[in-house]
Amino acid sequence: MTVDNQQDIISVCLAVVRGLLTPDQAREAILGRTTPEPVRETLRLAPELAREAAELGRLPAGERDECLSVFKHLFSQPPAEVVREEG
Repeated sequence: MTVDNQQDIISVCLAVVRGLLTPDQAREAILGRTTPEPVRETLRLAPELAREAAELGRLPAGERDECLSVFKHLFSQPPAEVVREEG
């Protein structure tokens, strides 16, 4: 995963932490991605969210920890192909 992709996913995770997306919406958007367009753009997340996610160290500790927890949870999921077959 490239740094840009990681920051894109962290932006989505931050949106989950802030209640803008559900974990299921984030998971579906990330695993179902079919274009090179960043997921945060597909989901029409505010550019400010991406800027904040790029500087995780500046977020309050609780929010940062929760964001990283969402990130780990999303990547402990089965691969996209398995999810699509189950759906």
